Amino acid sequence: MYIIVTALNEQVNSPIGSLISFNQNVNSLQQEYKKAKGNIDISIFNAFSRILKKVNIPSLDIHSLRHTHAVLLLESGANLKYIQERLGHKSIEMTSNVYSHISDKINKDCISEFEKYMNNVLE
Repeated sequence: MYIIVTALNEQVNSPIGSLISFNQNVNSLQQEYKKAKGNIDISIFNAFSRILKKVNIPSLDIHSLRHTHAVLLLESGANLKYIQERLGHKSIEMTSNVYSHISDKINKDCISEFEKYMNNVLE
């Protein structure tokens, strides 16, 4: 997952990347995925595959966009409840179990915040 996030972050400044708005496109792709009941429309899959090929990112399952979007939301500080609702998870525990442990940035930020807190407590 970290490789996917890194690769997509690097591509965001490319001509293709600047055309992709994660917030809107991931949501509409997710809606199409839900409509297809697991059988995603082949044209969406083909478009996704062409974009990845054009920006030199290895082939990925389109569902990886959902995971990447969730991790980026977490890293940006979005509320876990918001992410749960956005992804359509029935419980916040499911969202927490799937996403909260997979980002080095989140781990580093938590450690940094804890260190700041402890420094203030000890002063």
